[in-house]
Amino acid sequence: MTDRNELVGLSFSNIDVEVRIAPDLPAETQIQPLPTLDEPTPVAVLQLSSEEYSDHEVPESSGSGTDIEYSASTTIEELDVDEPAPKELLKILHPYHPDLPLSTRTLVRTPTKAVSLKNISPGLLPFWYCERNIGYSLINEFSRITCTPLPLYVGIDGVHLTNSSCSQFGPIVGHLPFIKESPPFPIGVFHANSKPTNSNAFLLDFIEEAERLHERGFFFRKKYFLVLIKSFICNAPARPMILCIKGHSSERYGCARCTGFGRILSLLRTNDSFREKQCVLHHHCRSILENLHYLNMVRDVPLDPMHLLDLGDMKKSLF
Repeated sequence: MTDRNELVGLSFSNIDVEVRIAPDLPAETQIQPLPTLDEPTPVAVLQLSSEEYSDHEVPESSGSGTDIEYSASTTIEELDVDEPAPKELLKILHPYHPDLPLSTRTLVRTPTKAVSLKNISPGLLPFWYCERNIGYSLINEFSRITCTPLPLYVGIDGVHLTNSSCSQFGPIVGHLPFIKESPPFPIGVFHANSKPTNSNAFLLDFIEEAERLHERGFFFRKKYFLVLIKSFICNAPARPMILCIKGHSSERYGCARCTGFGRILSLLRTNDSFREKQCVLHHHCRSILENLHYLNMVRDVPLDPMHLLDLGDMKKSLF
């Protein structure tokens, strides 16, 4: 018979048990297995369900540098602060908040690819979304803007780069007529050795954005603006191209104002007759400009006096 305080060692298969018998408690309650080095230590595993975790979202903890970054970027965009001021502030805050970037462009996540390059046969079309350019034009005149929706003039032309080659530009530019001395801003610049083979593909991205700006508008400095295209200003060759109609030099049904041909006057063209294709021989196909339901297809695409008068009748009368 051993002493009640004596240490007893029991050995089982693969488990070492150490038993200490105390005088006050039964021996059964004092058997405690001790883990050996061969046993792996249990590790707590955090399991997240699919509703709590996604590969595309990173949860942000309150009070972290990410929250500060988000608040700073939204404040800069809403107040439209010039770049040098927040850049110097970021340099001061960076030692205390290492998550903050040192560049304002990184903070507001300025897209590195500012131009969308489209393949339009037979060339390329760099396309600038005009919403941002309209916002830039509104900065200096923001407090005096009273008109809504904002009227927009769109100009389309063709420019030969050199006399020794067929290389040419087909620019699309926008202009806000209610702002004095407002410079035109680029929307797209087509480049190829000839005109685009499909004018609807040439204008597709711009017309889609124009529909969105007219129906849903955009926010700028906490104000809501709609955009309405008042006119497409084109030279004589570009006008029939975007309307998908015969040109002014066509022998039959090329007149943009009436259904006659040559020197014979006939019924005047209207917006309804144009959209209904009442004069079938005047049209090549349906123009994508007809998606703008508010646009008058006859009056809102004015004639070009340079080609019709200066290089037309005046040239014939002089020579």
